[in-house]
Amino acid sequence: MKRSADDGLTWTNVLSSPGTDPRNDPGHIHSVVQDPVTGTIIAFMDRPNPEIYISDDSGAAWTLLKSSTKTQHPNWVAPMFFDEWIAWGNDNDADGRIYRLRREDFYAGRWDSPEVVAKLGNSRFYGTHPILPGVWLMAGAVEPINPTYHHAYSPRLYVVDMEGARVSGALAVSIPLPNLTGLNTGTRVELPGYPAVLPDLGGHTWINVPTGDLPREFSMVPATVGLDPVMPRVQTGAVGSFLLPAGASIRFVNPSGGVRTALSGPSGGEVFLGDPITGNYVATHPNSAGVRFHVGGQIKGDFKAEGLLLRNSPIHLNTNAAGPAIQAGQGNPNGVVTARQGSLYLDYGTPRALWQRTGGATALGNDGWTMLIGQAQVLAAGAFTSAASALNTEGKFHGKQAVESGTHRLLIAHGAAPTDPWGDASGAVVYTPA
Repeated sequence: MKRSADDGLTWTNVLSSPGTDPRNDPGHIHSVVQDPVTGTIIAFMDRPNPEIYISDDSGAAWTLLKSSTKTQHPNWVAPMFFDEWIAWGNDNDADGRIYRLRREDFYAGRWDSPEVVAKLGNSRFYGTHPILPGVWLMAGAVEPINPTYHHAYSPRLYVVDMEGARVSGALAVSIPLPNLTGLNTGTRVELPGYPAVLPDLGGHTWINVPTGDLPREFSMVPATVGLDPVMPRVQTGAVGSFLLPAGASIRFVNPSGGVRTALSGPSGGEVFLGDPITGNYVATHPNSAGVRFHVGGQIKGDFKAEGLLLRNSPIHLNTNAAGPAIQAGQGNPNGVVTARQGSLYLDYGTPRALWQRTGGATALGNDGWTMLIGQAQVLAAGAFTSAASALNTEGKFHGKQAVESGTHRLLIAHGAAPTDPWGDASGAVVYTPA
């Protein structure tokens, strides 16, 4: 490989092949490409073993990243670059496999466990070309390894997208096996050499497809027509129901490449919208005639004919959990129910009451609940003055309310201890138990 720093006036050798092979091939470089995400230049050297070199200084110096010693290692004519993945079609082993690796694994040399995206028979893969952001063309052909026919034929063209997780196609040209001699051998789809950001002829990317006719004739066809569809798609006529067997699911690939279940139908008759594996999904239950919400693997609520039923799930009066909430339960919330200051608690036990967390030591806690509306006890003055009375020893808390008989005054506890005083609505102390 030679490099020029003066617009081609002079050239310097920067990388050479060290090997030979039984066919007297002194070695060759399949491709020199630039990773559009990192700017790293990558050279794939073939012979005696496939090797990948990288340069981060515009090709002045090269470093051996790693030798490709296993079938599943990167072994390409040209790769395909995506935001989070690097994909390639295998070249030197005719297994027809298309792989992808996460970027961090590729550059770290962790090549032993790439994801197999597709298996396409005895195909090998050659040039690649990006036609849209995140969409690549990849050329291939059938290339068997045997003494009689060791040549590429039946050229094919594939489209690879979704971070390298989807392979579509293929446009193929069939050449009869008896014609695989002379000029008909080694014919491949020719992809453009210019950058994808510079399409010609008003947004068209043109490719040369070999037709198989002598002598090596090619047909030039447009691979893209800008971003618009080639022709409007019109759906007419009857469309039947889409039926899935029990237990089947519809899954989607995330932009990062992970697969997530979107819709599934377990054998029990339910329909799950979401991913039961993560525990976040909505389920329709035909037996209960309702919809159930699951979050983190826990049942959080049901939507039935009688309304929305929440299960230990507060209603937050803000865009997040930082605001006050409304909860419900039975009994005194002090020391039991955790909420932010300002929250409301509906006690549907006996006696029924409405509480608000007006105080408390911290913004989020289980103390400081005050009864706003409720069935307060009516007791004689002795119950307030005796530290041994049930009023002062059983369930006393700061803010507890009771009514003094005779005077009909509403008294409020100033603490939870049996000897903590009781005051009136103005805050003045009325009784101090002893």
